[in-house]
Order: sequence, then structure tokens, then C-alpha cells
Amino acid sequence: MVCHAAAREIKIEAVDSELEGNLDLRGFLDLAKDVRKGCKGY
Repeated sequence: MVCHAAAREIKIEAVDSELEGNLDLRGFLDLAKDVRKGCKGY
């Protein structure tokens, strides 16, 4: 939506979003090769 508004020269004051899921920091930080990188959403 933000890109679409920018293309139409519509000023955006604020954008808010919420995400929920599981993230294993061992994979995210590449600390454990056997742990999947990324997030598992609900």
C-alpha cells in the first residue's frame, strides 16, 4: 500500500503492522547449522 500511495504522490503519515510467529535465534544468528533459518508463522 505504501508503494502504491507513493506512486500516486499520496503522503503517508504513519504505517503500523503486527506480526506473530516463532523465531529460533540459533538459526537466525547462524549459531547452529541444524536449526532452520527464518520464521514460522501461525
